[in-house]
Amino acid sequence: MPKKENAAKEIKSIADGKPPRTRSSGSKWIGILIILLLISLIGLFWSFYKYQTTKKQIAVLSAQTGQAQLSDQEIDELLGKVSRHILLPSEEKPTVATIVNAAVLAEQQDFYRDAQNGDRLLIYKNKAIIYDPDNDIIVNVGPVIIQNSGQPASGDIPVAPAVDGRVSVELRNGTETRGLTRTRAPEFDANLYNIINITTAARTDYAENIVVNLKGAEVGALADQFGAAVVDVLPEGEADSTADAVVIFGQEQYGNENTNQ
Repeated sequence: MPKKENAAKEIKSIADGKPPRTRSSGSKWIGILIILLLISLIGLFWSFYKYQTTKKQIAVLSAQTGQAQLSDQEIDELLGKVSRHILLPSEEKPTVATIVNAAVLAEQQDFYRDAQNGDRLLIYKNKAIIYDPDNDIIVNVGPVIIQNSGQPASGDIPVAPAVDGRVSVELRNGTETRGLTRTRAPEFDANLYNIINITTAARTDYAENIVVNLKGAEVGALADQFGAAVVDVLPEGEADSTADAVVIFGQEQYGNENTNQ
């Protein structure tokens, strides 16, 4: 009798201290294995998607510039100069391009507002850096972000200042005059001030120059040089900065000057 035989086997299993095996427990384990397999497949698909997205970001950014034909030694020298101003990813080698049409780029993305032809564009997986090799300054830094349109965009982020005894300064353009801060950067005494970032202010209607002394640095001479008011708090809406001081250029003194850089 089959039923009597099954009952006898269950009684023997219980006597041996083993619970009887049922079809439902086996099906449950199979279901768990299927779920784990699906989770693994989703993880692999997501990693592949992120890899392809990053490649697309770099391709789009590089297409907007001229690919720099630099030797490995020249790239290493370039990275050495840039690393004096900002911490670079040591495990990643960037794509390096040269900006050849800054005016067009500035119309497309505000990230390039203060860029000029000849600047180097360093593209990492998560951020892009514009570097001016002639004046040895960081023009702008921003994360590489995929928008809904699939196109990358870059926004401003704080840059870590170099600790060398000089006052670290961030320059912000508070006017509608494109490239204003770039034209003022050479006026800063390199022995006293380390320009760690050049970017755009939150507003473009500042009426006067402002020096924001964030860390109690000696900025009196700087304020006198540019006829600026000194405050110790950033104006409302302005992003935080890691610099010792932030100089915001206003339109009263410099806004009417004609500059395209």
